[in-house]
Amino acid sequence: MNLENATKLMETDSIVLFDEQPRYILYIDSLSQMCTISDRPASYIGTRLIKKNVKIKTLQRGKDHEQTQNKTRKSY
Repeated sequence: MNLENATKLMETDSIVLFDEQPRYILYIDSLSQMCTISDRPASYIGTRLIKKNVKIKTLQRGKDHEQTQNKTRKSY
């Protein structure tokens, strides 16, 4: 994945895959091409960091998980 795609996915709270697990991007450091990922979108209460300093190029775009996103947003 490239920086531009990662930024778009972060802005829309879209799912990305890291080690085949669905995650959300919380923060992007464009200079080092690294990001911080989480188990839930940043607006969700109780969001915890899964991993800091993940290389953006190692991420993959997740499949469209509309049902997962809707459940997550409704649960708070």
